[in-house]
Amino acid sequence: MNANYSFGKALGIIAANFDSFNLRNNYGVQTGNRTHIFNTAYSIEVGDHSKHKIVGGIVNGWQISGIVQVQSGANLTGLRGQNFGLNLNSFKIPGTTYNVSSTSLLGTPDIALRPIVTCDPKSNLGPHQFINPSCFSFPRNVGQNGPATLPVLYGPAFFNADLGIFKNFQINERMKLQFRADGYNFLNHPLWSFNGTTNLTLGFDGATGLINTPTFGTATQKQGRRVIQLAVKFYF
Repeated sequence: MNANYSFGKALGIIAANFDSFNLRNNYGVQTGNRTHIFNTAYSIEVGDHSKHKIVGGIVNGWQISGIVQVQSGANLTGLRGQNFGLNLNSFKIPGTTYNVSSTSLLGTPDIALRPIVTCDPKSNLGPHQFINPSCFSFPRNVGQNGPATLPVLYGPAFFNADLGIFKNFQINERMKLQFRADGYNFLNHPLWSFNGTTNLTLGFDGATGLINTPTFGTATQKQGRRVIQLAVKFYF
């Protein structure tokens, strides 16, 4: 058996242009950070337990092997550039006819407009929901912008287990027949995802300013299925 586990937190400059006036605001958790990673691989030979011809043919020569992988979820904030593709649908600056944008509020297109955090986005989550969309608003006044880096938000964890069961029949010293049954994701554990970036795009209604992406932060797509493979090998 071989097993390994790592606990880490990758920190550094995420991007130098998030805040050009204070580089410390560009420091945070790296995009590829995975807090927990565990892997194990094993191979067990059951051995020979009977010299009886018939009984030995049933109980002897079994081998079991497998791989198990467990990883924390991906850093969703880092993957979506710290603003989750903020879409305001031409919302107007209150009392004007100008659209809210980085140019109209900040005077330059070189600084991205970022959402404002109003509560803990990891709180009050529903089934398979990893970000609470009601915890976000957006800048509406001149000079206003959200934080350079948002709170780190992680998606669904990754889990996979593969299993192989082999039965060896020794014909003579040089020849052996092996029956194999391999199960990939043999526990049929689902892997949830966000349908690409569709459910990771933060959008607001252009007239009311209310959230108009209700599935934001919710993993709605289930991937992964059990695959079983049977095979026979002849060794000579």
